[in-house]
Amino acid sequence: MRQSYSSIGIGAKVLNEMSGQVESEKCILCEQAHVLEENREIDFRQRTDKGEVLCRVAVQFNVCPQCGFEYWDDHAEAALDEAVRQAYEKLV
Repeated sequence: MRQSYSSIGIGAKVLNEMSGQVESEKCILCEQAHVLEENREIDFRQRTDKGEVLCRVAVQFNVCPQCGFEYWDDHAEAALDEAVRQAYEKLV
């Protein structure tokens, strides 16, 4: 796959994704190191119109060993949304 970036500010880059696959192996912040993929379970609370829900979901983080920057992709964001949706449906 071809690398594709769009610039913001001086030297900062935003990672573009195609078909859900990360196109770059380098950190999108420092551009010095290759990111490591880490699966983590996270707990979070979300307010809804029916009240607060508590969710737990496993997501993949991309972690830079050089600068410590951590981020997740659209697939992880979708997993968070789905966890909220499922918890929401259980509310009375």
